[in-house]
Amino acid sequence: MRCHAFSCSSFFDLTLLLETLPDVSVTCTDLHPNAEALERAASKSERLRFEAEPVSALEVPPRLEGARTIINGPNHFPLVIVKRILASTVAARAPIAVLEMTSRSVLHVLTSPFIFLASCWWLRS
Repeated sequence: MRCHAFSCSSFFDLTLLLETLPDVSVTCTDLHPNAEALERAASKSERLRFEAEPVSALEVPPRLEGARTIINGPNHFPLVIVKRILASTVAARAPIAVLEMTSRSVLHVLTSPFIFLASCWWLRS
């Protein structure tokens, strides 16, 4: 199962969570990638990769297959852009999980990564 995560360079340490789901790999992308942070994260796991070049959620290259995720991102886009992202995903016939933290409590922040990986696992079937 491949899971394509937008903007995961600033979210959380996926390497610890990848250990719990051995058949999942993640490719991190961002419109403005932080190469240093992504290289550091990717060096911790063979199943965590990143795109060094910018990737727009509106125009995901066909080579990036698998489930798409947007984590804590939709609130940064105008509604028209969110609709275009979803339309692009539908056109590509790709599954998508949009995760938005509604609370900044410690419990919610700690459980959000598990929700992300559970979504990837669920989408694989």
